[in-house]
Amino acid sequence: MQDERRHIIAIGGGGFLTEPETLTLEGYVLVREASEILGVSPNTVRAWGADGKVPEFRHPVNNYRLYKRADLERILKQLERSVSVVSQGAGRKRPK
Repeated sequence: MQDERRHIIAIGGGGFLTEPETLTLEGYVLVREASEILGVSPNTVRAWGADGKVPEFRHPVNNYRLYKRADLERILKQLERSVSVVSQGAGRKRPK
């Protein structure tokens, strides 16, 4: 019989998420890796987390910030779409 211990991860807004121990860190990344995925500085990721722009979680033992890789990939796609829309409009000349 497998041990069913669970860890609790604190999430932004004072909520808590309970997950099986084997899944606690699977799919989550720390600030530095999140910043590399998004192409911004670690301080920008922290600020976006504090502002609620990026869902932020906390490790139950060391209180490090954690970010779901799936959330970061979704945000990255949104950023790429907004950049492509802006760049498509950049070639147009303004009417005089």
